[in-house]
Amino acid sequence: MICAAYQGVIILVFGLGGFCFNITNILHILVKLPVFFCLMILTAAFTEEFFFRGILQRTMMDSLKKPYLAILLTGILFGLYHFPFAYYLWDDTAGNIMNSLKMVMTEHVLTGCAYGFIYYKSNKNLWSSIILHAFTNAAIMALGTVFST
Repeated sequence: MICAAYQGVIILVFGLGGFCFNITNILHILVKLPVFFCLMILTAAFTEEFFFRGILQRTMMDSLKKPYLAILLTGILFGLYHFPFAYYLWDDTAGNIMNSLKMVMTEHVLTGCAYGFIYYKSNKNLWSSIILHAFTNAAIMALGTVFST
């Protein structure tokens, strides 16, 4: 249910950007989504969640005894981890330090906190945040390939 709501927000954000949703675009997205989901489970979602939630957040929660502070700190580190990608690779922010920082300190910190909250509320079940992370990345990739052509 949370994954579906989260995907709805992503689609709404893309829709506000002036993208045209029609039946053809929706079908292309739905065809690509499972492929990208499988790729994400095996790559970014698993490795990032294992490190950020499974190791960092768990260690911070155990040592700080303040789970929400641990979620916030891990979310900030998750955002900062994505800075090189934003600065060197992503079209909208490449080469611009301020735009890259704005993106990672808003979008990625919030997303990292969301993954951390899901992990915490699911009794530290790492698969809950891995699946949400994989769905999020897969949706963004599927939307990006449909609307970049």
